[in-house]
Amino acid sequence: MYWYYKYSLALLAVLILLLVGKCALPKVFTSHPKEGRMAITDAAPLSKAPLPPPQPGRTLPPGSVTESADAQALARNFKALMTDAEKARKDGRNDFAIELALKAMELPGLELHGGAWRQAATLVGELNTHLFTSDAPSLRKTSVTVKNGDALANFATRKTTVRAIQRQNKIPLTSRNIRAGQQLTYFTGPWKLTVFKKDFIMVLEHKDQFFKFYDVGLGKDNRTPSGIFLIKGKQENPPYYHPDGRIIPFGKPDNIIGTRWMRLVKKADLSYDRIGIHGTADPDSVGKASSAGCVRMRNAEVEELFDLLPDSSVEVIIKE
Repeated sequence: MYWYYKYSLALLAVLILLLVGKCALPKVFTSHPKEGRMAITDAAPLSKAPLPPPQPGRTLPPGSVTESADAQALARNFKALMTDAEKARKDGRNDFAIELALKAMELPGLELHGGAWRQAATLVGELNTHLFTSDAPSLRKTSVTVKNGDALANFATRKTTVRAIQRQNKIPLTSRNIRAGQQLTYFTGPWKLTVFKKDFIMVLEHKDQFFKFYDVGLGKDNRTPSGIFLIKGKQENPPYYHPDGRIIPFGKPDNIIGTRWMRLVKKADLSYDRIGIHGTADPDSVGKASSAGCVRMRNAEVEELFDLLPDSSVEVIIKE
């Protein structure tokens, strides 16, 4: 064989080996530094190993796939429960609507006192207000039959108020007349209030279950003390005892107390530190650090609470 044939065959073998070696490496496109076009270069193979799952107790990074999936599932569950609750409300099934909305409030991952929580809590509060201000039936209400010699005050007995029984049984507030054989239905305690200072929210519980929430104003410069208190002493259209010693009658422009006052004493020793729950002549101050230390409410809401809660038996917890 002529030498030039051997040389050609050897050169061809080298070219084949080079081509095979190049094909074994994956190609990626990169920008050519001089010509401004895409060129093919060699790159190391990409790993296809799955990402490790999140470790227990660790927070997922914002925007992660798992976090997004969890948020979407939470949103779907919340929407489904609220849709069913609204339907039950329209059908007049108040207790069932409340049960569904409470489940929505308690979904794992739902932010306490956040927007979704407030939406569900508002529905529960509206339904309970309807039940409290009417004779609409509820399995959570106490039912009694009036006997000869009974009086409304006998049924209140530190668990509710005469006015609450009147409002729930269409008895005029100016009358205490009841008759033997009459059926009365009404909410009884125990009741509890919890003030969350950070969120300017006060939650009312009935028999350890959420009943309603109220936005409240609290003390400037953190003057509202934390602790456990009791409502002891209630007054309609109260005067305002000004820090400078003046007593300002109800209805005067300088009276900032509003239409109702509920005095708070420390549960441990019943001592009084000049704080209470009251209304306000300035509704825009609710939801802010606006008072001298008291829990401030809108007048219509403090009047509702005033009628519902008995004196001397309601625990009030104020939390940071």
